[in-house]
Parts: sequence; structure tokens; C-alpha cells
Amino acid sequence: MRAHPPANIIGNQITTYWNGLTQDDDDYYLLLDSEWVSSDRIDASTNQNFSSWQQFFGPQQLNGDAFTTVVSQLLRYIPLLADDKLATIRLVELSV
Repeated sequence: MRAHPPANIIGNQITTYWNGLTQDDDDYYLLLDSEWVSSDRIDASTNQNFSSWQQFFGPQQLNGDAFTTVVSQLLRYIPLLADDKLATIRLVELSV
């Protein structure tokens, strides 16, 4: 993602809001896969979840442009509700 001031403001606000939710809140699942929530994303350099929007946002400079930190696309754990019970599945994405 390109790292620019409006993206920083939006991402910081939505990530902060999402971090305050519980799995019982409807917005938790609504925003879970949002581009603006960094807490559920994995940092490609550490294989750990980002601890804050600021850690995700960076920015990282490349060829004169500013970008957010690289996100791992190999593994992502997504909680799902199945028969009123929380289940977690692992999606494997292949990058070419």
C-alpha cells in the first residue's frame, strides 16, 4: 500500500477502534479483513503480527516512493463462526 498522510490517519483510527473490539462485537468480523486493520496482518520480515498501525505503516522508501511494510501472504489465520462456535482455519496463499 502506498504510505501517504490520509492513509495513515484512516488506518490508525480504524486499527485503534478494531483493537478495542471483542469477538462478540459485530464490527470485529466486519473489519477483520479490512485494508485499514493492521493487527491481523503478518510482517513478512518477522513472521509475527504487527503490534501497531505505526509498525505496519512505516513508511518504507523505495525508488522515491513511500510504501507500508511488506505483509506476508503465505499464511493467514481467519476465525470463522461455525455452528455458533468459533473455529479457526488456515488459508494458504501461493505467490508466483
